[in-house]
This record gives sequence, C-alpha cells and structure tokens, in this order.
Amino acid sequence: MKGAELPMNLLVILVIAVIVLIAVVGFFLGIFGQSSSGLSLEATRNNACQKFVSIGGCSNSSIADSISVDKVDCLSEDSAADGYTLTEFATDCYSNVPPETLCSCS
Repeated sequence: MKGAELPMNLLVILVIAVIVLIAVVGFFLGIFGQSSSGLSLEATRNNACQKFVSIGGCSNSSIADSISVDKVDCLSEDSAADGYTLTEFATDCYSNVPPETLCSCS
C-alpha cells in the first residue's frame, strides 16, 4: 500500500492548493470585499451629508429637499423625472431615516 499512499497525498495537496488558489483569485477580484454598489451608496451618502451639514441642514431639515444626489441602485424609479433629493435618498436607501439622523446631526 506504500505505492498508493504517494498519489493519495498528492491528490490531497492538489485539492488544497486549488482551494487556496480560488480564494486568492476571489480576493483580488473583489468577491469577498464590499460591492461597488455599496461603495457608491456610501460615497453618495457622504457627499450629500457634507452638503446638508455645510448649508445648515441640521437646524433646518427642509433643506434636504433642495440637495440633489446621484442615482444609486436603491433609489426608486418613480422620482427620476425631477432628480433625486437627499430626502428621497434617505427614504429609499435607509428605510425612512430622516436626513438629520442619516447625516449625524446632534
């Protein structure tokens, strides 16, 4: 049985090497990382909140309706005609969180 042992060990090593290779390729292709839509969502939130806070939105939340945001996957199509506002973004993408909470106003 010594002759069968070497090919069996080789087979186990090859299977482990293939699994590791798939994991490394997946890591570099971003399969295990945050999706690009998630990054886009956070970038949109950061940009909109920066505008909101800088023009006094924390003390006047109605300003959120005047701040436009870029289109991201979570926004519904029904408001596309007139552009997207921070209020729509907070409603569609963050489960009806008010803009002042979304942007961490205290």
